Amino acid sequence: MKIGVFSDVHDRIDHFDLMMFEMKKHHCDRFLFLGDGADLDTFRHMMEATEPIPFDIILGNNDFDALTIQQMATQSPHSDLLGTRAALRYADKNIFATHLPQEAIRALHTGHYDAVLYGHTHQPESEATPFGLLGNPGEIQGRSRLVTYGILDTEPLSFTIHEVPCYG
Repeated sequence: MKIGVFSDVHDRIDHFDLMMFEMKKHHCDRFLFLGDGADLDTFRHMMEATEPIPFDIILGNNDFDALTIQQMATQSPHSDLLGTRAALRYADKNIFATHLPQEAIRALHTGHYDAVLYGHTHQPESEATPFGLLGNPGEIQGRSRLVTYGILDTEPLSFTIHEVPCYG
């Protein structure tokens, strides 16, 4: 199973659309957003763009209207708002997803998860640790002039970072 993972859009729909174009080449079975979409129009756009592929949503520290986002996700047959963190099972793998790195590190050190994914830092990371795989897809916003997403593959378990060609 391939899961397209992204974070920290911060209303950069132009970068998001370029990322979706690239990510769809991987034939993902599911999408996982790790927070900081920002305004409601961005969330609406993400839900429409990922359709009909299942889309799991984690809220970040800049996603303020959780109630409206929940209503939007409820109306979308393929979207699911999971809150600020979630323990997930994709294929036969236990995955922990959050926006915040400190929560990710705590979850990783429990040893209960095959992979722990987080956002917030805007820095891509993929590291095999003695406790499990740790990954951050980086950012869609592009404030560092680097736009990246990740692909979590459950067989064999891997998390690869991919750059989106946004800047010349």
